[in-house]
Amino acid sequence: MMKHIILTLLFALFSCTSSSPPAGHQRAEILKIRDLTIDQIDKHEPELTYQLKSASGYAIFSNQKNKKIKLPEGIGIGVIHNNVNGSNYYLLADTELVKSPNSRFIVLFLNDTEVQSFISYAKVINDKTLMSSHPKIDLSARAIKIYQVDIDGKAALITVDSARFWQSDRLN
Repeated sequence: MMKHIILTLLFALFSCTSSSPPAGHQRAEILKIRDLTIDQIDKHEPELTYQLKSASGYAIFSNQKNKKIKLPEGIGIGVIHNNVNGSNYYLLADTELVKSPNSRFIVLFLNDTEVQSFISYAKVINDKTLMSSHPKIDLSARAIKIYQVDIDGKAALITVDSARFWQSDRLN
């Protein structure tokens, strides 16, 4: 029930244009978080930075809040960058990885099919009542690697069984 309330609030947050900063400002802020994360990990994990740039794609998610990005507890926002065609897709994330404050995680896609499959799974959901019924995705059976990134930019390879992702119709 609490999760449903959070998802309803999240939907309202991203549906309301009058109280939220313009979508372009939010996209810029998400890309700023992505770029800062890459800069930080490059100092500690240059091999991971190389993998991000040479992979089919990657996603960076965060639950960091500021004036332009306001998220309910337990929800993250991020961007998938497709290295094959240069496209960005903005997503919301419901996973244990964004439960603690100022969390960030990276999903490294090992092939283009995986990038496309992930984007297809993370549907745009316009009806808030359908958000909680969107199925979790089994991350353990995917051609991906997941890294948890600490506050200093150090990354650790981790295992995550499942999570739920949606595309933001307001940001895409």
